[in-house]
Amino acid sequence: MSLLLLCAGQISVQRAAVSTDAAGGVVRRWQAIATNIPATILTLRASANTALDRRGIVTTHLIISPDNPGARIGDRVSDGTCWYLVKFTADLGDRGRAWAIFAQLIDPQS
Repeated sequence: MSLLLLCAGQISVQRAAVSTDAAGGVVRRWQAIATNIPATILTLRASANTALDRRGIVTTHLIISPDNPGARIGDRVSDGTCWYLVKFTADLGDRGRAWAIFAQLIDPQS
């Protein structure tokens, strides 16, 4: 069975371009780096992943995709209704056949 069949939704990945404003404050402009990536988003409700917990990584959702979304730590992912902050990524399938993004649900205004 192909992972693509299990990925009923789509996600987009955005990366912040950081600049300064006239007052010297930091301004983030989010730019899309990947769109329409097939994916499924799972809520993590079991006990904490001890490997990630030891590193101080807090995750609330697991995003699985058959395509490499190109996400890095600090990027944000959207499924059209919610935003998720990327905390960790992993190549699950060897040879790029399955990708996992461990993410934390964030406020859309962040």
